[in-house]
Amino acid sequence: MTPLECCQIGATYGATGSRDLTALQAAARAHAHFPFAIEVLEKELRRHPEAVDGWVRWSEDKRWSPAWYLSVEERRCLVGYFSANRSECQSSDFKDRFHACAAFILHELEDYRTLLEAKGEW
Repeated sequence: MTPLECCQIGATYGATGSRDLTALQAAARAHAHFPFAIEVLEKELRRHPEAVDGWVRWSEDKRWSPAWYLSVEERRCLVGYFSANRSECQSSDFKDRFHACAAFILHELEDYRTLLEAKGEW
């Protein structure tokens, strides 16, 4: 799994509306063994801006918590963690949608790994 392939998970979701959990798991495993640098993901996202739109849709279509989210507005981008337990909630502001999306992807990969570990599937 390359950084580009990882970024394209969002583009695929944006085009199909279907979460490719096999690809997400492969990306999470790749990241666990050879961590993706945020700068490398950001570079790929700049080359493929449709992937950012797909990751935004991925985030907006979530119907569960706790979960990471990505909000992209004209002048502000937000990456955060929402939980019913308010003490777990957190967020970070970004001025750049590509950097924000790269940060969101890394959180998604780490969160998915944690989920699989908890289920004994890692």
